[in-house]
Amino acid sequence: MRVGLPGWSLQLDPGWDAETTPMSLLLSAAEEGGELELGQAHLASGIVCEADLRAAAAAVPGPWSALETVQCGSFAGLVMSGTEDGLAFRWWFLGQGALLLRAAYNGLPRCSAVELAQCEAMLATLRPERVLDL
Repeated sequence: MRVGLPGWSLQLDPGWDAETTPMSLLLSAAEEGGELELGQAHLASGIVCEADLRAAAAAVPGPWSALETVQCGSFAGLVMSGTEDGLAFRWWFLGQGALLLRAAYNGLPRCSAVELAQCEAMLATLRPERVLDL
């Protein structure tokens, strides 16, 4: 099943549940409770560039890993990760055209390897959508 917000969608892993809010899509792992939240912003003009992605990453406080480039489906961007307060975190900052997506994972470190692999597989199916019929 594909889920998303106006402008984009991804294929939902069968072990995850989806909930939409006005501002984001929240995906929850049914087994251990890890979460992946995706939010979006649309640039008023122009297309998302690396400076936009770096600015979005800089807005996340904390001692995180160095930014690395990443390709998630039709979206390109940056990723960083780390641990804090006993949880594993990973952030993706992705752009496609004027659409900037921020995806944030958090979960228990003992589950994070499996859940992050599932998150990456879902993010690999990201694609832009003109009309999204959810």
